Amino acid sequence: MPMYNFNEYLHSLNESAGSATIKNIVTNVISDGGKSKKYSDLFVDSNGFTAVGILHFTKSGLERLYEGIGDTLCRKYFKLSLKEMIASIKKHDGHEIDDKEWEKGMKNFLSSSNSIPVQDRVVAKKFSSYFKKYANAWKTDREYAIGVSIINSSPRTFKSLGEKYNWDAEKMMFGYCKSESDKHVRRGKPGGRCRTRCNKLGEYYPYMGDKNKYHFKGCEDLIDSNGIAVTTFPWNEVVKPKQTKDIPTLNKTSKSTFVNDKGVKVNKPTSDAIVIDDYDK
Repeated sequence: MPMYNFNEYLHSLNESAGSATIKNIVTNVISDGGKSKKYSDLFVDSNGFTAVGILHFTKSGLERLYEGIGDTLCRKYFKLSLKEMIASIKKHDGHEIDDKEWEKGMKNFLSSSNSIPVQDRVVAKKFSSYFKKYANAWKTDREYAIGVSIINSSPRTFKSLGEKYNWDAEKMMFGYCKSESDKHVRRGKPGGRCRTRCNKLGEYYPYMGDKNKYHFKGCEDLIDSNGIAVTTFPWNEVVKPKQTKDIPTLNKTSKSTFVNDKGVKVNKPTSDAIVIDDYDK
């Protein structure tokens, strides 16, 4: 019989992470203990779309929430059937909050005793379905936390990264966090972007496996020893810095300037080479 730690043993009894595990992961890594996301959230996101609840459900994602609320509660809070609520998604086109009746109904739902249990069921169903379908060999809370982090942003990315890295969760997390940082740079914001979940993963779910194997350590993995963005995968080869001691290249992502032993100004690698923020689309 294979040997598991306690969490692995619990997961070995099921096909995938249970609802309690997923709830804890969302609370810890995605919500950062309620600092980043809350069950009661209702606002207009950076794309101008209405976002709701602990996962910031928006546009087509609201269908999953409505189905969790169910027909009886939809009629109670919105005076519409579940079918009518789902049909309204296309009509609102992401601007539900402009409908004052809808806004009133959603505020009443989110402040009710039904809100958290409904959202927890919806969240558990969403993530567990992907684990059962694609990553049923995973056993640890850390693997599931990585999966939740990626799926919450893009289920399609979860599938593509899994196929690319043969469902090695650690390499998938590197690929995801690097992609998010690169995306931020392409949008014209220097310094990359370290998502909160990329740095919170190790805080809540430290790596317990073979230390000699690659494991994602946080956004420090996204820059090399000179503060230059990593362009090669750290588990394949040593990153070759783009600057040398004799011919320094100014690192525009660092906020501090230093002078090397030749009297030339260079930027010392610092943690602020990566911009820390978090926002889901």
